[in-house]
Amino acid sequence: MVTGIVIARQLGPELRGEYGLVILAVNLLALGHLGLGPAITYFTGKNKLDRGKILTFTIGSSLFLGTVFATIFYFVYPHIPEIWTDIPRPIILIGLVSVPFYFLTNFFTSFLMGLLKVKQYNIVSIIRGVSRLLLVVILIWIFKGKVLETTISFTSAIIIACMLGLFLFTRDIKPARITEPSFIKPFLSYGFKVYIIIVFHFLNYRLDIFLIKHFLTTSDVGFYQIAVGISESLWYIPTALNYVLLPTLLIMREGSSKFTAKVCRNSFVVMLILAIVLILTGKFFIILLYGEEYTPSAFALYSIMWGIVVTALYKVIFADFSARRRLGVPILGSIIGVLVNLAANLYMIPRYGIVGAGISTSLSYSVLTFILIGCFMRHHKMRLRELIIPNREDLESYREGLKSLRAFLQVAGKKGKGDKPPTV
Repeated sequence: MVTGIVIARQLGPELRGEYGLVILAVNLLALGHLGLGPAITYFTGKNKLDRGKILTFTIGSSLFLGTVFATIFYFVYPHIPEIWTDIPRPIILIGLVSVPFYFLTNFFTSFLMGLLKVKQYNIVSIIRGVSRLLLVVILIWIFKGKVLETTISFTSAIIIACMLGLFLFTRDIKPARITEPSFIKPFLSYGFKVYIIIVFHFLNYRLDIFLIKHFLTTSDVGFYQIAVGISESLWYIPTALNYVLLPTLLIMREGSSKFTAKVCRNSFVVMLILAIVLILTGKFFIILLYGEEYTPSAFALYSIMWGIVVTALYKVIFADFSARRRLGVPILGSIIGVLVNLAANLYMIPRYGIVGAGISTSLSYSVLTFILIGCFMRHHKMRLRELIIPNREDLESYREGLKSLRAFLQVAGKKGKGDKPPTV
């Protein structure tokens, strides 16, 4: 968030929009992963294949796919009108250098999650975030760089996190000398189903940005991306739960559906509370942190917030469907969601601008989520309240959590005063 604030203030809406389009290109190319990231998590978590061979497959497939898609894009994008043609080629090239390492980071962290190495996964993410912030402060804030330097900081941070993560967290796993060809078929068989869902997810999440660029201005792209970035920060909670939930469900034998429901309702309550706080304070903090020229972002933030909240339910339930290899329903839901998103955006953006884009996104997210919820409830014979309303057991967990937090703070306070803390 701090990185985004520095970039937005130093570049201004117009240049911030250009930089956003470069990042959009990288994210678009990241769709070329063919679902191998989730497949790596799945087969690593199942622990039926040699993990050294999986690691070699992870490195080889990511670098190959990333290089191929980056090369193709470099020669094709000049022929795509209105989107990237106004951005200087050196800036696009620097952004594309990150693509193979972006693939490798995503595949490698998927490998770590299959091993349930949550701490190591987090360290890789922290390295990328901190290194990017430091580079942005040096290149953008101190040396007054613009879009070129901002793109350099983005690419460099990805490479640094990728290399350090591989060096630090693979020393106990001996990789195979060559990629195992027999891995290609099962990994693609599972991954391609997930890939279809992810492609439609990307369209659902980012189709509005393409249409905003078509109907409105580059500054509007910047305003809307600020709103999306702030609102999607709430997804850190369900996304974190999703990453841990999938490998956990893979090793559970009984009660997995009830466990999914428990995670679902508790994450929904937390998301709802945070969303209310963000709605009440959003405009104030956007003006305070980004400046008054970014005020339009606040109104887009309000319009997209409901979709952000309900998608928390989708992310948790999707992990359950993935663990059971029941991917047909998410595929159908994703296709319907994109169609709703496209139709709503084509109607709303020309009439209501970026606020219309936010409303359209909330509508499509809701449709996608309710399709999955309906199928999950029908299959496991559950009621809606079991997915969204905490029960007595949850409330008791909250009380126990508060007691533990209070005890921790008391111990910390006594430590701060120099007293010997009691045994806890």
